[in-house]
Amino acid sequence: LGGTVRSVDHLLEAEREGADYVGLGPVFNTTSKEVGMAPLGIERVREVCRSAHIPVICIAGITAENAGDLLQAGAWGVAILGAIVTAPDIAAATGDILNAMRLQRT
Repeated sequence: LGGTVRSVDHLLEAEREGADYVGLGPVFNTTSKEVGMAPLGIERVREVCRSAHIPVICIAGITAENAGDLLQAGAWGVAILGAIVTAPDIAAATGDILNAMRLQRT
């Protein structure tokens, strides 16, 4: 059971309600869909992850260039759409993101 959060207060509410994980976002601007809200940024990710007792998955605008930074900020993982499906080479884009994440986890 998961929930989507934007702040520590939202996270704590989701935990109280029994969420097993949360999606946090939008972290960055995204071209995949219109979200109608400002991106949260790395500092908000760090703040929410420090308070979390469940996995935090970052959502929106995730790329090979920023995926590792999100893990470093405490995210358990990332959800990616645009950086993969809009890439000229989907396999290469996926590999680039996985490599960036592996580098951060080592």
